Amino acid sequence: MVEKYQNEFYPDTIHDNFIQTTFLITGGTGFLGMVIVERLLRVFDVKKVYVLIRLKKDKSPEVRLAEVFANPLFRKVRELKGEEIFQKCVAIAGDAAEDNLGLSDEVRDALKREVEYVIHAAATVRFDEPLRTALLINTKGTLLMLQLAKEMQKLKCFGYISTTFCHPEEKVLEEKVYRSKHYPERLIKMLDWLDDKTFGVMAKSCLDGVPNTYTFSKALGEDLVADVMDTMPAIILRPSIVMPVWKEPLPGWSYNIATPVGFVLACGKGIVRTLCCNKDLYVDYTSVDAIADAIFVFCAHSVINSLWRTQMRILNNMKVLQYYGEREWIFINQNLINMRQLLNPRESSQYVLSCTNVDLEDYVMNLISYFRRYVLNEPVENIPLAKRRMKM
Repeated sequence: MVEKYQNEFYPDTIHDNFIQTTFLITGGTGFLGMVIVERLLRVFDVKKVYVLIRLKKDKSPEVRLAEVFANPLFRKVRELKGEEIFQKCVAIAGDAAEDNLGLSDEVRDALKREVEYVIHAAATVRFDEPLRTALLINTKGTLLMLQLAKEMQKLKCFGYISTTFCHPEEKVLEEKVYRSKHYPERLIKMLDWLDDKTFGVMAKSCLDGVPNTYTFSKALGEDLVADVMDTMPAIILRPSIVMPVWKEPLPGWSYNIATPVGFVLACGKGIVRTLCCNKDLYVDYTSVDAIADAIFVFCAHSVINSLWRTQMRILNNMKVLQYYGEREWIFINQNLINMRQLLNPRESSQYVLSCTNVDLEDYVMNLISYFRRYVLNEPVENIPLAKRRMKM
């Protein structure tokens, strides 16, 4: 209790980074995705959360999201913040495997205008998924999400949820990009002109030592994200085996028995009695709540570090300008003065060769207005907020 009180003196830069921000979450009805959405609503003061949801069994995205919120996982946030907190979530019909993500023009335009953070967690995690299906969802879906993110006017971070098993051929997996042997763009194009049977024949040669189509397609997704890192703010996150909740909001919670906990239950019930393994090896797993927290921390710090790098560039530029700021010169411009005198009245009014009559206040206001609207892409509606920040 004393430790908690003492911690109140420290700032929460992670929380502050997400105040009144807008997220787009894919895979929000899955195991990890549900925990991500719950944390956004309970822990952070976000403005809006778009959740991309597929139509399923004649259920609309709104109905599916309501079913998610009825899960015991959301009991705590409901008790803390009331039913109205769920109004911050907007279900949008779409599919990561469809062209244009299955989005309407209206929804796509709204996402491009509003979204600041994207967490792309949608994936098929079945190890025995046909190669074509895995590529369609895990690889092409990632490409389509990146294409959308590139058009987002306020994008601060694109978080791609990969897996620590993306390159099982590496005994030691470092925190760097490992390039695949195959080009993801080529395989994605092949989806349009090769049938399922042909892909089935290709699977063995494509995988070439990779144990399953899940890790193969997720590694290709990493390649696509790595390709855009120089032009857009994107990070790759590699959780290991995702296990039930450790601490918050409901210890022991799991989505269904299709998660690793299902295997534990099967062993406990006596359904599974033997397993081929090496008892001297260890298994790497992490609780889903710890993974969700790591996602938010890394997304926030990618922005904080970006701001720091920007500040350092500004500081370096200021050092360069310091030489000029500490000195004064007198420049003779008699030729310019003589040229002004040679111009007739019409030419003088048409061609500006003097700035002596500039209204500096009006000039600066025009400059600021232009940069707000066309460089920073800030709407006029944000001016009152900007004025409040100036007073802080």
